[in-house]
Amino acid sequence: MKHRSRPPEQDDLLRPRLVDMIDLRHELVKLAALIDWEVFEREWAGFFPSAT
Repeated sequence: MKHRSRPPEQDDLLRPRLVDMIDLRHELVKLAALIDWEVFEREWAGFFPSAT
């Protein structure tokens, strides 16, 4: 379940970036930083086969 590499980000004057809208002090943001996402990726990857 590897993600594709993205092209370098380019600022868009009409759309704010999501990372600029997220409150880094929010409880869910703090919780997401504590989760070991690689464990989920290893355990659940077989249920979501990659199209590539």
